[in-house]
Amino acid sequence: MQSTSPTPTVTLSATSARTTQWGFPLAKDQVTFIDHGCIIDKEGYPLYPNNNTTYVLPPGTIITNFGTVGFSKTSSSKTSKDRRWKIYRAHCLGVMVCDSEGCEYARPTPTGPGKIEELIRTTPCCPADGCAGKIYWMECRHTQTRFDHELSTGWRLMRHQGFHDHPWPTSKKADPLTKKLLALEVAKNPKAGALQLKVGNPDKSHEPDNGVASIHGSFANSDRLRHHRQEILRGLNLAPDKDGDGAGDRFMNDMFMWDELSCPLFFPISSHLCVVWK
Repeated sequence: MQSTSPTPTVTLSATSARTTQWGFPLAKDQVTFIDHGCIIDKEGYPLYPNNNTTYVLPPGTIITNFGTVGFSKTSSSKTSKDRRWKIYRAHCLGVMVCDSEGCEYARPTPTGPGKIEELIRTTPCCPADGCAGKIYWMECRHTQTRFDHELSTGWRLMRHQGFHDHPWPTSKKADPLTKKLLALEVAKNPKAGALQLKVGNPDKSHEPDNGVASIHGSFANSDRLRHHRQEILRGLNLAPDKDGDGAGDRFMNDMFMWDELSCPLFFPISSHLCVVWK
C-alpha cells in the first residue's frame, strides 16, 4: 500500500503560483526532502510528489519507481550540449472530476494529444451511481517536476515544485514497483491463474492484503491482470504459445478454482464433473 504524507490546507497565492526555472545541479549538494502532500510508495519514493519535494538517488542505489510519477502527465526530455546531463520533465495534466457538490468521483485524464478536449466536447455524465453531475477537467497549472541524470556517474535528482490543488485518482496503469511486486507473486505460484491471484488465499480472505488487488487497484480487473500475468510468465520462459495454447481452457480452469474455494456456483457439494476431450 502507498502512504500519504500529512497534507495541510494550502492556499495558492500569486507568489506561490510562480515556479522556479531550475538549472543543472552542478554542485550536486541537494538533499532528499519529502514535503507535505506526497504519496509515497513501498520503497519510500514520492511517486506522487507535491510542494517543494527533492529526492536524490546516489549511484548504485536502486529505487524501482525513480524517474516516474503516478499522475497523468505530458513529458519531455533532452540531453545537455556537453552530454553530461539527461533531463526529463513531467507536467501534471490534472484530473477529471464531477461538478455535482458532494460527489467524489475522479479519474485520470486521457493523455493523448487533444484527447481531453475531445472528451469534454461530449459533455460526459458522471458514472457514479445515482449522480446526475457532469464531468469536467480540473487543470493543474502551477506545478513542475524535473529529473536530472548525470550520465557519467549515474547520480540522479528529482525536483518538484508547486501544490496539486486537485484530488489524485488511482492510476489505471500499474507503476514499475507494483508490476515488480506482482511478478514476485506470480513467480511464487506460476500455475495460479488470474482468478486465483485476484482472490488470493481463501484461508486468509478476511485479511485486507489478501489477493493482488491489494498491490494495485488495476489488478482487480481480470483481463488486465491476465495480460500482466502472461507478460511475467513470458519473462520467466513459462508462457504459453503465441496463439494462447491453453487459453481456451480458461473457463474450465476458473471453474476448478471456484470449486477449490468451496463456491457452490459451479459445483453442488455432491456433484461430479465429467469432461470429454476430442
